[in-house]
Amino acid sequence: MSEMAKQILGRDERFVEIQAWASPSVWTDQMLKTLHRGVERGKWYSLSDKLMRKNNIMEAWEKVCSNKGSHGVDMISTKRYESELEHNNAKLLEELQDGRYDPSAVRRVEIPKGDGRKTRPLGIPTVRDRVVQTALKHVIEPIFDIDFSPYSFGFRPKLGCKDALRRVNELLKQGYLYVMDADIQSYFDTIPHEKLMSRVKEKIIDGKILGLIEQFLKANIFDGLKNWEPEEGTPQGGIISPLLANIYLDPFDHKMTEAGFEIVRYADDFLIMCKSKESAKRALRKTRRWMKANGLKLHPEKTRIADMTEKCEYFEFLGYHFERTRNTHSIKRWPRKQSLKKCKDAIRKKTRRSNKDSIEDIIAYLRPNLVGWYQYFKHSTVYAMRGIDEFTRRRLRSILAKHHRKKGSHRMIDTRKYNKAYFTDLGFFSLEEAWKLEFQSLRSKH
Repeated sequence: MSEMAKQILGRDERFVEIQAWASPSVWTDQMLKTLHRGVERGKWYSLSDKLMRKNNIMEAWEKVCSNKGSHGVDMISTKRYESELEHNNAKLLEELQDGRYDPSAVRRVEIPKGDGRKTRPLGIPTVRDRVVQTALKHVIEPIFDIDFSPYSFGFRPKLGCKDALRRVNELLKQGYLYVMDADIQSYFDTIPHEKLMSRVKEKIIDGKILGLIEQFLKANIFDGLKNWEPEEGTPQGGIISPLLANIYLDPFDHKMTEAGFEIVRYADDFLIMCKSKESAKRALRKTRRWMKANGLKLHPEKTRIADMTEKCEYFEFLGYHFERTRNTHSIKRWPRKQSLKKCKDAIRKKTRRSNKDSIEDIIAYLRPNLVGWYQYFKHSTVYAMRGIDEFTRRRLRSILAKHHRKKGSHRMIDTRKYNKAYFTDLGFFSLEEAWKLEFQSLRSKH
């Protein structure tokens, strides 16, 4: 099957999914039919009336409320906004209809990166601006998503990390063992506004919608010390930002696929997987040219070619560390160091020695974290599961030592009494046992 035929088939499959998640307050059956069939000259003209529907604003508010989140520069929380919900939504709708709506500045904060040492900026719009961004996203997301590359998995409805990892695993099995592991440096902060708007205008003509997007891009940034208007970028934290980021990189996805490369992208983190080193080098050269031409830059430390035919060679993607181990011919994967650290930090917070809750309550409190971590990292080696289990039990024994008025750590507790079985009886979720049970079940089926 040709690449063009695959894209047409993928578009039809994606349309079926879009029907399921497109906002019913905006996307009527007739609009969906038009989306599938295509509009004249590929451009959508009249969309602002869909944005300004009362039920669209209400649906947008419900999503913002369910996501919670912090206050913006106006210090108004979701609870405070909700206390006068009807008035606030009516005022918002009136401002949009009259053309008086003006986004507030975005509150900028620094949050830790996965390595625990560096931070990255996060932009927090006000609640009312998050409502408008969500309502806007309801309108424009299906228009762009239907033609997005099927190999882009980040921040798209019904797609996610597991889908991207599944594709990586399939490509490795097919012999794509030369991996160009790439990361775009400060991507969200460096997207050129003018070029981004040109991409948006390829599908949308409605002036009010375009004006609103530009307003969000140019909204002032406030970091507690100064207030400035950004000349580039779309703040991480904004509801509309991930969609705009995908719009900007979509031509790159298609260009690499048309050139015969296998790409797997999740936002600004992507792999290009090849069957030869020469092909991987060519992909890297082509990628650098495209990024330069589009005002972007690859991260010099995080972009490399991994030759997975060599022992001990590795690459990392979406929290996983992939490596061809020294003593086997297969490629194993396990959580990367930052993922393990993040998991252990979360466990530490819930298992402080000063915790006076019963050990049963603490175990129950831990369970959602452990189950969630297992569900994502269960394709790792069993040793990663065992390590988290042992770490968690040590933390629990340390609490027991405190409860028994023993000084020191878990070493002061009788491990023969407080063994694996003891914690299992109290409801402890063992990642190792879950791993063994699941993979023994899989082997028996084969």
